[in-house]
Parts: sequence; structure tokens; C-alpha cells
Amino acid sequence: MSCAAGDKPAEITDDGPLYEPIDKRRPRKSPTLHEEDGVLLDYEPTASRKPKPATPYHPYDDTLDLSILYVVRADKHVANDNTLVIDLRWRPKPADGEKQAPSKPFIVEADTVLPSALDAELLHLLEPCHRQEDEPNRYRIPIGDGSILEKLARCRELRWMDNNSGSLVMRPLAIDEGLPADTAIRFMPQAGSSNLAFLAHAELLHIGERIPFTEVQMLLQTTVQPGKKPLAVALARGTILYVDTRRATSLLETKFVHHPPLPLAFPEALALARTLAAETDIDTTEFPPGIALKSMEGKPIGELFVRTAKFKFREHEQLHADLSFQYNGVSCPDDGADRLIQGHCIIRRDALEEERLHARLLSLGFRYNEKAYIEEPGWKLHPSQLDEVVRTLVMEDWIVTAEGKTYRKPVTKQPAVKSGVDWFEVDGGATYDEISVGLPALLNAFSKGEKAVRLDDGTYGLLPLEWLANFTALTELGDVQDEKLKFRMEQAVLVASILGDRASEAAGGYGEALRRFEALEAPRPASPPEGFCATLRPYQALGLGWLLNMQQAGLGACLADDMGLGKTIQVLAVLAERARLPPRRPSLIVLPKSLIFNWQAEAAKFAPWLRLLVHIGAGRSCASTHLAEYDLVLTTYGTLRNDAPQLAKVPFDYCVLDESQAIKNHDSSTAQAARCIQAAHRIAMTGTPIENNLGELYSQLDFLNPGLFGRSSICLAPSATNTREDAVINRIRKGVRPFILRRTKKEVGKELPPKSEQLLFCEMLPEEQEEYDELLRYYQKQLSTETNGSSMQMLAALTRLRQAACHPGLLKPQRADEPSAKLELLATRLETVILEGHKALVFSQFTSFLKIIQARLEETGWEFCYLDGETKNRAEVVERFQKDDAQKVFLISLKAGGVGLNLTAADYVFIMDPWWNPAAEAQAIDRAYRIGQHNPVMAYRLVTKNTVEEKVVQLQEAKRQLSAAIIDQDTGIPASFSRKDLEALLRG
Repeated sequence: MSCAAGDKPAEITDDGPLYEPIDKRRPRKSPTLHEEDGVLLDYEPTASRKPKPATPYHPYDDTLDLSILYVVRADKHVANDNTLVIDLRWRPKPADGEKQAPSKPFIVEADTVLPSALDAELLHLLEPCHRQEDEPNRYRIPIGDGSILEKLARCRELRWMDNNSGSLVMRPLAIDEGLPADTAIRFMPQAGSSNLAFLAHAELLHIGERIPFTEVQMLLQTTVQPGKKPLAVALARGTILYVDTRRATSLLETKFVHHPPLPLAFPEALALARTLAAETDIDTTEFPPGIALKSMEGKPIGELFVRTAKFKFREHEQLHADLSFQYNGVSCPDDGADRLIQGHCIIRRDALEEERLHARLLSLGFRYNEKAYIEEPGWKLHPSQLDEVVRTLVMEDWIVTAEGKTYRKPVTKQPAVKSGVDWFEVDGGATYDEISVGLPALLNAFSKGEKAVRLDDGTYGLLPLEWLANFTALTELGDVQDEKLKFRMEQAVLVASILGDRASEAAGGYGEALRRFEALEAPRPASPPEGFCATLRPYQALGLGWLLNMQQAGLGACLADDMGLGKTIQVLAVLAERARLPPRRPSLIVLPKSLIFNWQAEAAKFAPWLRLLVHIGAGRSCASTHLAEYDLVLTTYGTLRNDAPQLAKVPFDYCVLDESQAIKNHDSSTAQAARCIQAAHRIAMTGTPIENNLGELYSQLDFLNPGLFGRSSICLAPSATNTREDAVINRIRKGVRPFILRRTKKEVGKELPPKSEQLLFCEMLPEEQEEYDELLRYYQKQLSTETNGSSMQMLAALTRLRQAACHPGLLKPQRADEPSAKLELLATRLETVILEGHKALVFSQFTSFLKIIQARLEETGWEFCYLDGETKNRAEVVERFQKDDAQKVFLISLKAGGVGLNLTAADYVFIMDPWWNPAAEAQAIDRAYRIGQHNPVMAYRLVTKNTVEEKVVQLQEAKRQLSAAIIDQDTGIPASFSRKDLEALLRG
């Protein structure tokens, strides 16, 4: 061990007694060290052995009569250096009664033996620290994780140099390892100043004690450890303290350590307060008025400014977006800072939420470019995604400005109803902050396909699309007046179906109108007029009561009972009642030509006193005086089209449309002719008010109540084009329910036997299948090369394929004698039916196929009847089949015999060629399944496998569901027939 005296020991005054230097001749003992994982555990003194340093630690001998002093040199501390300067000194231990000797510099060399294990540990930690060449006993120790301070805290020989008295005095030093001291900076008004000025001073708050920073000898910033709070080390009042400087270490050491309170004018004080708020965690909220900065926290709102990017991306245009975050109306840049000073407010930012908003942009298709040499840094987006992104973000409360347009989120106001004398109005809309937009303006923009509406302040309000979809039909039903929608009282139930109001909750005339409609839906049975030669069934009596109620309410009525439930007799009862009341005016009944004999027979049977005119053929007169001589005027739809100008001048009592689906196309000449008829009352009769789409229903309802359903179809409003929406179907059903009465056989025809329907599949003969496949490939190739191929061309191709699926003779008449799988299946089934004593109806759309079947029946010797569009004596043919037991089969053209025939003598029905319109087939089956039928009815649809017919059956199901969803209140939601349906059928 080597001990050397310092060059200037006289400068240092020890705090203990003075002693002579250490006697180098004293005997020394070398300890035996025990080490585990590099940590000194214990030692055993051994006098007989020399020190042998077997570890990185210096050897020690606890019998040495000297002490190592660790002197913290606060006087040598350099501001912002963050290193602790320590001098090593030694002094001998005094004997009993001796004074303490002065300390001397202690220089550690390779063979130095230390007096204790703790000294060995401390010197091991000091070894790598910097030592000055001119003062080799001086160490500069980086303040890191505190391990050196922890060791020093165990040392009783810890000192510091106090120079407050003007000379260096070595004093005892303690290390406080308790709770860290807190830091505060205070501003006090400067006394005697005419201008606003302050004295700023800093304090340590430690265990209830205030320690001014003027008493702080030094301040060192420790190394920040992961997961730990950053602390500093301060020397004050003879103690080393851990200090929470609230990230203000450098500023405190520069301005406040060793300094008296700073005199600051108001601008300087405010600047210091803003610096403290921006860069530190010092509490600025308690500063004096004028320089206090209040802290504000909150959830950030994304703010996006979108413009066209300066550079293309991969040769494509792109958009550039600048992102910022708004806290309570203050925008903060996307710079990663944890706070922003705005005026006298500190905005403390939420880093986690800002990162979530970053992630949201990425999820919507944005990308972030950091490479400035390729394109400008920032967020990028493809232009095609802009509309969807803007709507998504604005609805999530982002603030978005795109290409100079700022968008706002709507807050909807539910429509309210106000009643007048014979009208009511609907008021509603949406608000965008303080700006309100009425429902008519929103609906008008929505109907044009717009996504936003321009507001009075130049910004743009997003349309509440899903909300508006519920009310689109309102603009078609009502008139716009002063940002409100006005309606007739008769439209109350339609508006209620759209608004979702209930009559029990509605007030005024609007509520009364709703309650009247409720009463219409619960009619009481009515009796036919005196002399009416029929006893009505209970459901027919209810139907008569309903028709009379609708008549009194001045509303047109659609009687939509199933086929065979006696719609004709119910309407005849109404007409017979009206014919007895003055003024006696004729009623016009428009119907297919095939039903004229049926109406004549029914009228003659039940109301023989009615004067009836059949208005068809050459020589007919449309003069009002001539028609006024009759009670009932029967005419066909074709005659109506031709005579519409003349008939429109005749004042009729009733205008009745039988099989009213004939006017399903609202723009057809037939529908236009029907609407021009002047009649006090209107009735539509149909078993299939919907065959393909909802517009067909509207056309009939618009005939019944002109103008009541608005300027265009509520069924074709934008919200209703998607027929797969249950809510839309429910609204339409509720709105039209009071105008339609529909009963099914299942509901009211309890005395009817059951009806069964079944698909019969057959497979083509090999040569048939080969010819069919070749034909299919031909049409597929032909249509694929004709880019402008029309739906009519596709229908023509489908017709030929359907014919090929039935029999080759339908394609080439010369092959009529050849066999086909479907013909053989029919022959087998008919043989069984006839042998068991039953009768059968055979329907086909192709008369050429009926002729082939006819030839087959003639070969077998079975007697049959035949009816198509060329048949003149329809009634005679029907009567012969009904009464002649020998007539076992009735061949019928689907178009000519699908309606108006009562063929209850048959209890088997065969549909030979299914097509997309299931309603027509259902009507054909109902020729046998009618009142008067005493046997179960079996209906078979013959379908050829591996042909277009299989897809036709699937399409039929969709059409059948559509009709049921509106009229039968079923829950199935179908798609309407379209060009896509044709293309799907042709894909093979």
C-alpha cells in the first residue's frame, strides 16, 4: 500500500482532531475473501499469510488502524456535468484519548490493501471512473442507477466540502434514501416595484420542510432507467437527497442553485412560466394571475386536411393528408410532443389515443410515407377511397376537410306531425352544430344521389343516408311548403307506415284519420241486397262489408282473394246494391275476353235483374246515353285501350278491373287507359297482385286511388329498391294494407280438400341431351360475341332451350313423331291416373307441344278435351269435360286457360313446361282446386334435369316469395326478375 500526501493539505480544515501520518511499519494482516457471483459476502482475518488478491476486488485487512474518507467535492461540481466528484482521503484511527489526526489524500495502487470489505466494494465501483492526473485521489462518478450512492450510504466516513464560510471545511455527509424530495417554483410579487414584477425562487419539499435552492450545493441528473421515474441527486444541508425535479434539472441548476430569487419583469416571468409548462412537469397552475397556466386534458379528435398530392405514386394520382389532433378546439400537430402551450393553457396530449387514430387511418387504406426523396412525407390515399373514408371518419367525429370542403356530422331530428283541417304536415331534419337543414332539402339531395349538402357557412353536411332511406317516399307522397311536407288526410296511413307512428299515440286530425283506417281493417259482415240469389259464406260476407266500408270512405279497394274463393260474387253483390240506389249509373267491368261468359253466367244466376251489356266487337257504341241504359258494361282490356278517349267521357259509378294484374306496368297503354276512366268508385280484382316486382302493386293501387300514392311509386323509392330489406317490406305492407283484402284457401276454405304439389324430374335420352348441350353452347357463344345483346334475344334463346327440354318436335315439326323423356313420363303418369278413375288437366305454354301430346292420346284411345287461343266454343268444351266421365284428359294452353275456368272434375294437374312466372302456374292449378272440389288435388310440375328448367324452378321460388312477402305477410325477401336472371339461366 502506498500513501502520498496531497500538495496543499493546508487548504483543508478537518472536522476532527489532528494526527500524524500513518506509520508504514505497522504490521498488516491480509483477509481471506469469500465471493459469490462477484459479490463480497464475508472475510476471515489471517495474520500468517500475505494478501493474495484472487478477485477483482482489492485485498483488505480490517485490523488496519486507518479509515478511508469519501469526500464529496461540491465545490468542484460543474453545472450540467451530472458527475459526482469524490476525493479519497485517509487518516489513522485515534487511540483512546488521542485527538483525531488530519486526513491526507489517499491514492490507490495495484497492491493497496484496504481497511474493510466495504472499502473494497466501493473501490471496485470507483475503479473504472475517471481520475485526474494531477490529483489521482479524485474521481468523477457518473450518476446512473444509484449503485455507488447505495454503497456510500453504508459508509460512516462520508464527507463533503462546505465552502459557504469562504474556506473549505470538511463536514459529515448523510444520504437520504427515503421518499424523493419534490420540486416547486414560486413567483412572489416584487415589493416596491411600480411595474408588474416578480421574484422567482425554487424550493425542495422534503418531509414537510421547505429547502430553498439557494441552499442546494449541487444538482445532478441521474440516468433514466426503463420503467422508473427520472430523479436527480441534490446536496443540501449536509445531506444527499433524491429529488423529483419534474424534468427541470438543467433549468434549476442554471437559474436557481446557489442563486438568490430571480427578479423578473412580467414578460420575463410569463416566458419562464411558459418554458416550465412546455418543457417540465412543474405545477404552473398556482402561479400568480397573468402568468399562471392551467392544465387541460381530454380525448383528441382526429383532424384531417386532404388535398391532391404533388407527386404521383406508381404513375397514379394520389391524395395527401395532413393529420393533427384537436383538444377542446385547439389543434395540435402530429409531432409526437406530449403537450402544447396555447395561450395560458397547457394541453396535455394523450399519446395512446393519438396512436389509435394513426392505426385507424391505416385500417382505412391510408399509408404513411417517410422518404422525402421519393415524395413529400405524410399520409397518402388513393382518390377512389376518398368518399368512403370521409363519411367513415366524419361519422366517427373526425374533422375532415377534403379538397377545400369541410364536412360535418349530422344529428337527426325525428319527424313530427302537425294536423290541420283536411291536411297534416311533417317537420323534421338534421342539425350540423348550430345549422339546421329541413327534411325536404335532405330528401331532395338524397334522391339525387348526393352524399352531402352545402350549409349556409360554406361547409358541407353529410347526409344521414340510412336514416333518410326510411323517409324517401315522403317527398313523393307530399308537397313541399316552407321546409315542411304537406299531405292529404287520406294519406295518413301511408305516412304513418313510413314514420312508424301508431294511431293510439297520434293526436288531432292525423290521429283520427289513422283510427278510421284501423276500423276499415276490421270490417263487419254485410248481407247482399234483397233479391240477391246467393247465400254468402262468412268470409265473403266480411269481404262485402269491407268493400262497402271502402266505398263509404271514398277509397278504391283491391280484392285479392285466392283463386276460387268467389271474388266475382262479392263484387256482384256490391254492384247489385249500387244498382238500386239513385242516381242509377252504369258500372264498367274490364276483364280478359275469356272471362266474359263467366261474368254473364254469374250475373244471370245471382242478380238477374241487372241490365248487362257486352261492349266488344264491331258496331259497339260508346255514347253516354247508350251506356246509361245498362247497369253493367262488360268490356275487354283490348277494347278499353281502343275506346279510352270515348269511355273517359262517360260518368261511371264503378270501374272494376278483373284480373287487374293486366295493368301491372304503370306506363303501359292499358294502365293509362284504365286510369283515364271517370268513376265514383274503383275495385281491382286479382289473385296475384304481384307477379314479379313491387311496381306492379303500385300500378294497381294508383288506379284505385289516383294521386294518393304520390307522384311515383312508394314501392320503387330508393329505400325500397333492395327488396331484401325486411324493414322496407314491412313498411310497404303496413302502408298498403288498408287498401287490400286478401284471404287464402288455407284461411277460409276449411271445406276444401288438401292440395299437394310435387316436382317430377326426368332425364333426357342420350341423343336428346347431346342435341340440347350443342344448342346451349351455340347460344352462349352467340350472346358472348354480341356485346349489345338485348333481353329479347336472351329470352328468345331461353325459349328455344325450353322447347328442346320438352320435345325435339318443338324445334323441328318434322320430328313430332319422335320420342322424348318428358312425353314418356307424362304418358306413364296419365295411364295410372286414368286407370284409377281420375281426370287430369295438362297445361303447356307451347301449343305445338299440346298437339304432340294430343297425337299420343289419340294413339292410346283415351278421350280428351282441348283448349287454346283458337278455341271458339270455350264454354261448351269446359262443360263437356266437367260432365262427361269419358273425357279423362283436358289439354289446355297455359295462356288461354290459366284463368276463368272451373274444372273441378279433375283432381290431377300436370304443368309440362315451368317458366319464371309462378303466378300463372298457380292460377292454372287453381282451375281444379276451387270451391266445389271434393277430392284432394295433386299438381305435378315436369322438369327435365340438366337443362334450363332446373334454374327456372329456382327462379320461380324467388318470385313466389316476393308476392307472399307483400300480400301474405310472409317473411321471405326475394329479388325481382331482371336481366341478370336471364344471364344466370343461360350460363348453363
